[in-house]
Amino acid sequence: MKFLERIPSFVLIIGLFIIALSIRLLHVTSTDIAGDEPFSIFMAQFSVSEIVAFLNTGNNPPLFEIVLHYYMLWIGDSDFVLRLFPTVLSALTVIPVFLIGDRFLNRRVGLVASLLFIFSIYNIRFAHEVRVYSLFALAFAWVLYFFLAALKEPSRKRWWFVLVIGNAILLYAHYLSFYVLLAQGFAALLFLPVRQWKYLIGMFALSLLAYSPMLTVFIERLGKVSGAGTWVQPPGWGEIYGSINLLLNSRVTTVMILLVALAGVAMNWKDGLLEHLRKIVANKFGMTVMLWFIVTYLAMFFISMFYLPMFIDRYILFTSVPLFLTVAWVVDELWGGFKFQWLSGLLLLIASVLTTDLNPSNDREIAATVQQIAELKNGETKVYVAPNHFNLVFAYHYNREWFRLRGTEEPMAALDSAMHANGIFAINKKESLNMDADRIIYLDAASEFVNPNNGILEMLRAEMNETASYHHHQIFDTYVFEQKP
Repeated sequence: MKFLERIPSFVLIIGLFIIALSIRLLHVTSTDIAGDEPFSIFMAQFSVSEIVAFLNTGNNPPLFEIVLHYYMLWIGDSDFVLRLFPTVLSALTVIPVFLIGDRFLNRRVGLVASLLFIFSIYNIRFAHEVRVYSLFALAFAWVLYFFLAALKEPSRKRWWFVLVIGNAILLYAHYLSFYVLLAQGFAALLFLPVRQWKYLIGMFALSLLAYSPMLTVFIERLGKVSGAGTWVQPPGWGEIYGSINLLLNSRVTTVMILLVALAGVAMNWKDGLLEHLRKIVANKFGMTVMLWFIVTYLAMFFISMFYLPMFIDRYILFTSVPLFLTVAWVVDELWGGFKFQWLSGLLLLIASVLTTDLNPSNDREIAATVQQIAELKNGETKVYVAPNHFNLVFAYHYNREWFRLRGTEEPMAALDSAMHANGIFAINKKESLNMDADRIIYLDAASEFVNPNNGILEMLRAEMNETASYHHHQIFDTYVFEQKP
């Protein structure tokens, strides 16, 4: 495919970005703002100092909410505008993905890996979520590019300098960035000449210095979370390969990719297989990309299994970047020397396109649920919502003006006051119920998952008459109760 080499890089980059953005915009508002999205949106309404102060008490570094704060201030906060922000960030990620392949492996690899990223269900899904994950994947991809550039030209200080900036962005974006630092150190020990380690040590020192204002917060939060645990469950052994299937779209995609790779092995079995394998192992850039996937992915898995669970879809999303590059590169190398080497990449793309979903659901029909409650509620009705942190999601769809209210104390005080004044209460346990109303509507948003045996539904059923119940996909159950005669 010599014609591919004649196309200017910027033309391919623009084309890939347009495809990525177009696909992600197709269904950008098809799903409801849900999950943790209202939390980020709510926090972004406050001043930067308030954002930092509040998030320092939780498990989220403040960078995304600060950037979102200015985005909302300058652009707006409609559902489309809010979703546009992570969507553009996700589409932009295709640029470093292509450049990594084009400049350190080969153009075919860059193109195939970019298209695997474009049609990735996970990356489309989280491009539609107003959370940090698209920003983190974008920053991670650029950091990988800068690291490879530093390996190629270790004496050029500018690569180490931009690595410091990239690492700082990652560190202030998410605590997962420490896995990225681990991958950098591991790959550097293998492929960076010892005489150049001074640059590596200096880069790490400056990265941590840039993060020093947050370092004590991170250590404190790590200690508290380690002691109290999280809502995430430890992974089973099957999730090692099961999550790779999901990153690649499905088990079918993985099988098709393996068959293409095995076809390359078969074609070179007699003549050049060992030579191809030696070439793969000897390529420090390709092996670095592979190690960045293996180290981050397996480190997250084993720490989640034995220490602190965190191995879930959104947290492992960033590892898909080196995974796509690794798959494209290894298959391309295994087909090396074959007249139709380009066919291997085409087969990978066919597998990805056939198994993609351009409109992945977030499994949260909260808008319809809240609308139904608004229709059921009258002046004599109390509404209880569980768990209590669901107050942000509920308010976002019930009354956006409540959501925008500013309090003089704790950030959510004004919101909770507005909800209480209108007979709506977010609770965690049965002791918070006050059944002095003639009619009660109870919204259970999988409360048992967060607070097992909370007894809320059981108490309502024991004390009142259940007159109706409704279910909305995937976790929302609404119950209507009236006083017994």
